[in-house]
Amino acid sequence: MMTVTHNPRRNKTVPDVEVGGTSARRLSDLSITISAPEKSRHSLGLVREDSATTSFSATSKQLSKLVVEASRSSWEGRLKEKLQSTTLGQLRLSDLKLHGREDVLTLLEEKLASIGKDMKQGPIVVAGVSGVGKTALVERGLERPAQRRGMAFVGGKFDLYNNALPYSAFAEALARLAKHVASHPNAAKIKGDVLEALGEDDSNVILEAMQDCDGFFDMKGRKRHRRQSFRLNQTVGKDAVSRMQFAIRRLMKAVCSNMDGVVLFIDDLQWSDSASLDLLQSLAQDEDIPSLLMVGAFRDDEVPEHHPLALRIKELERNGTAITRIELGNLEQVAVQNLVADVLDMEDSGEKVGPLAEIVHNKTNGNAFFVIFFLRSLYDEGLLQYNFGIASWHWDKERVGEKLMTENVSSMMIIKMQRFTKLSQHVIKVAACLGASFSKQTLEAALDDNEYSYDSSSMADTFNRFEDEGLWERDENDLDTYRFAHDEIQSAAYQMVPAERRESLKGDIGAHLMEKLDPDSLNRHLFEIVSLRNCAASSLSAAERMDLADLNLQAGIKASKNAAFDSAVIYYETARELWGQNAWKEDESISRKLIDLYTKEAQARFVVGHLDIMQSLIDELLCKDLPIQQVFGAYEVKILAAQAANDFDTAINVGLEVRRRLGFKAIPTKPSLLAILWEFRKTNKAFAGRSAEELASLPKLTDEKVIMGQRMLELLGTSSFQANQDMYPHVVFRKIQTMLKHGLNRSSCDGFSGAGILLSGPFGDPKRGREMGKAAELLAQNPEMKMMKSRVLFCVQALVYHHTSSLQGTLRPLLEGYQIGLRTGDTESACWSIGFRSCYLWFASCKLKDIVPEYRAAVTALQQMNQDAIRLCVMPYYQAAKNLSGEGVELDTDRPWLLKGTECNFDEALAFAKNTAKSTMLAAYIIIVQLDLFVIYQQWDAAKELLIKEGDLRKFVPGFFQGLRFTFLEGLISLKAAQTAASWMERRKWRRRAKKAMKIMRGRISKGNCNIVHTLQLLAAELHVLNGKTKEAEESYKQAQIGAKRAGFVNDSALAHELAVLHFLETGDEYWTKHNAKLAHEAYVDWQAKVKADLLQRQYPQYIVEE
Repeated sequence: MMTVTHNPRRNKTVPDVEVGGTSARRLSDLSITISAPEKSRHSLGLVREDSATTSFSATSKQLSKLVVEASRSSWEGRLKEKLQSTTLGQLRLSDLKLHGREDVLTLLEEKLASIGKDMKQGPIVVAGVSGVGKTALVERGLERPAQRRGMAFVGGKFDLYNNALPYSAFAEALARLAKHVASHPNAAKIKGDVLEALGEDDSNVILEAMQDCDGFFDMKGRKRHRRQSFRLNQTVGKDAVSRMQFAIRRLMKAVCSNMDGVVLFIDDLQWSDSASLDLLQSLAQDEDIPSLLMVGAFRDDEVPEHHPLALRIKELERNGTAITRIELGNLEQVAVQNLVADVLDMEDSGEKVGPLAEIVHNKTNGNAFFVIFFLRSLYDEGLLQYNFGIASWHWDKERVGEKLMTENVSSMMIIKMQRFTKLSQHVIKVAACLGASFSKQTLEAALDDNEYSYDSSSMADTFNRFEDEGLWERDENDLDTYRFAHDEIQSAAYQMVPAERRESLKGDIGAHLMEKLDPDSLNRHLFEIVSLRNCAASSLSAAERMDLADLNLQAGIKASKNAAFDSAVIYYETARELWGQNAWKEDESISRKLIDLYTKEAQARFVVGHLDIMQSLIDELLCKDLPIQQVFGAYEVKILAAQAANDFDTAINVGLEVRRRLGFKAIPTKPSLLAILWEFRKTNKAFAGRSAEELASLPKLTDEKVIMGQRMLELLGTSSFQANQDMYPHVVFRKIQTMLKHGLNRSSCDGFSGAGILLSGPFGDPKRGREMGKAAELLAQNPEMKMMKSRVLFCVQALVYHHTSSLQGTLRPLLEGYQIGLRTGDTESACWSIGFRSCYLWFASCKLKDIVPEYRAAVTALQQMNQDAIRLCVMPYYQAAKNLSGEGVELDTDRPWLLKGTECNFDEALAFAKNTAKSTMLAAYIIIVQLDLFVIYQQWDAAKELLIKEGDLRKFVPGFFQGLRFTFLEGLISLKAAQTAASWMERRKWRRRAKKAMKIMRGRISKGNCNIVHTLQLLAAELHVLNGKTKEAEESYKQAQIGAKRAGFVNDSALAHELAVLHFLETGDEYWTKHNAKLAHEAYVDWQAKVKADLLQRQYPQYIVEE
């Protein structure tokens, strides 16, 4: 071997030579490697006879001759190799300069440069037809620059022929990221942060769903206990979807927080499964993941407006996610000319390349992939040749112009592949059926040993040839994994299989894999194997169909566990079709599997919204003469579906029917007050004065029948709380009695919480109610009850503890309930936690400018999780906070007390709550906020009119702090109405109503409520004003002001001072008027109610000096 390398200091000794149509290029600028047989080296006189190797010595003439010959040989080899590696070869447009894409590349560089630890870029979507260069653009514009910056670039792609595989592209991308983490210098810290963020259970969720993600975790000692732990805390249904998404978001946050940047590229989104699109949307909307840039590519000609991907993109934009769209079209002729010159290593001047480029552009319409493939086909057919005599490319313009070029590049590739040996053709056909990527082990296992004989040597030659031809390439991170270099190549290889043979071939491949792979590999590739085997289901024997049905059931269960319900329904439906109706007549084991299948498919159909099919499956199952224990799961799905549709009456009726079939005593839907009190007395007696600790330590419930009955009571409790308040106490007390008699299970958490709500609210024993809440919290600490913790926190913190402790003290636990609910997948409880926290932020007098951003985040989160009912409950507080703080740019400056703006309009919201949502609770929320604003702005006539119109709202918010706030507002408005009443009868009516409200508040305070003491004192002050007791009024004002300030209710402190201003103006006390006006203004400023503070200053300029 001889190497001649350019030395810049001696370049004058070698003459300039023009090569390959390039500009004058010195041979001394070339690095030329010559490999020749020993005989050839001797004939050149470069090697002595007596030595195998010697130092280079040659005459000038020999050197000149050698350089010319070497240049020809080297350039021919280089050009041939370049053609192969950049066209039908590896087909990597990113290896060439991306002509015509300069502006887009600059944009991508800017996006990459703006990634920082404290900001997350909006996603980028690259759209264009096949072959336009989407992947090449991302690789050139992001992958290489990211690697230069020390960032991680990870990607995955979906597959046209395997789009039933859940999360395939994300699993591929996360596996690459896991390998990056495992080799990262800071790997130990990243793994520690991941474990802290996820915990053991959610780590297992990801490991179950995403293969090859071990690199995120310290796996030592995990495998021994992971399965058991996962079963204890596994979620099902819609909760599983939420849990999966939140787990992956926390994983990405933990990883990205420790890196300079992560680029996540998902290719071919047009073939993605629904679960992946949900995950994509969840990641894109999460603004808490730092240093993450998400990029997606898809074929826009395959994504019409109604395509799921298009709908997701529109929804993201509607929710405020900034998406950068890049739409790639075909290349202009100038860009094609530059690309042709680049491929042929020629100058891009029009005289040399222009004629060929014009033909190429006309034949390919400027599609970059077609351009390169067309050039390669010209070269293969001898229409494009390199003439070393004149050192230039030449072509026959007429013959080139006559060559046909269709948009179906696959047909041209098929012609080329058909020149391979039969074995090679079979290998690439099987590979195409396996997918866009595959392992060598899996491909070899998929081959038919009987039809084709092969050994390791022949397979190695075949793999190497395809790699050399550029048909597929090895994964840089896993050399045992191969992937097709382009989708068009995979498509061409698949089309080589006769249409009538394709399904049977895929079925045969599945059979070979089942036969040859070990159990671990079978489980790993379960989805692929079952999907392949299903293709030939019609040709199977009866026994084989039964076995395949069982495999489909297993695949459906696995997909459901991984929260991929769209994929799950495909497997479930196939299993049902394979078993058929006659299978019910088979042995008992088949019947049990069918029951499991129908139940799980119904649940999956419910999650994905196929409600009609869900209902038919349940009806078909329930019409069988089966024991209630076997069809219990189907009834459960039916109730959950009814609750989701707000059909609580149906849910109640089904729940009662199930309990009847289980043999339990009936529960009345319309119990009398006497019946409720009787159940309360029985329950109170059963408690026998036991403490929370004693209650939480009761034995475990093991009777399966009783467990089912308790679950029905849990569902009945949810339904009756929403639609039948009279029935709810009966359900709770029956549940408590059963717990005390038979023991505890997860439904017991709900039982203790419900008892706490009833005792603290309607039954007026908040001390005992607190004990029930404490028992629920203690029980939720049990590892087996972990899934109930968010629900417990929401119930006891929002509806129990505020009766006996400060309202401000509930805010942090409610936030914790939200976070735990997202972590465990209990989305509903998580959303109720954040919903009540949002409401209590207002009543607890938190600074408005601090809570407006939290309201915005809460509303966005609730919208993303499709919790519209809870979101609508938060909107009135959000709008009120914006208007008071001055954040609401749409504020009506003439009437700032109106609940009106972009987030909530009082009249429209109330009409929706009453007429559309039919939610008295939502209507009460809206009215109470408007009453609060009327009081803050002293709009007593408007407040009185609304109070008269809407009546008593307490029954619609039982146990809520909103009910106590309404009682205070009702009392204050009534006293103001009495003070201005035109007649003594009207005055008496309003005074009586105010005293009733005060009596309710006094009763609550006597039972330990510390949050309304100052408001009762304020009502006492106004009552003294009404009765003409000046001294008593002034003392009560003072006590209300001190109490509000001490308890942290700045808003009520401001209100107490402002009402005192009105009193002292009436009595003519200038000093105390000024004093209270100043303190009222200061309190409103402290609350950050800028609009109200400014208005107060304009009302009393003589008392409030502008600072």
